[in-house]
Amino acid sequence: MPFPETEVPTTRTFKAGTWAVESFRSMSGSETRILYGDKQVGAELSLTYRNISDNKAKEFFDHFSEMKGIFQSFIFIDPQSKAKAGWDATSVPPDTKYLSPDLDDAAVIWRYKEPPQMRNVYPGYSDVTVTLVGVTRN
Repeated sequence: MPFPETEVPTTRTFKAGTWAVESFRSMSGSETRILYGDKQVGAELSLTYRNISDNKAKEFFDHFSEMKGIFQSFIFIDPQSKAKAGWDATSVPPDTKYLSPDLDDAAVIWRYKEPPQMRNVYPGYSDVTVTLVGVTRN
């Protein structure tokens, strides 16, 4: 089941990941850092959809259930994904490696950080926020 891409997010926030680094400080105060890997990890993407129909909101909960909650990962499949609408992913972080439509090119795939959150705003209409975590491909 693909990520619901029928709506354009009202707001989108992105937190870039960082590299896995461990710091060690000796008793003399000198510091040594070790870099574990060559890829950024821990990117977060939060998408908020305001005033969408409850049927559209249900799609996010269905997808969360299909992904077994925070267990399975996925990519944004459609190159024209509405999840990316309004965001020129080639000119500002995150670049296309974070939202690649091609699994072979995707440096990062996504999984849910937590269950989608819904707030009913009017009978039949709700706000939904989905928070995703970037998972580096092996």
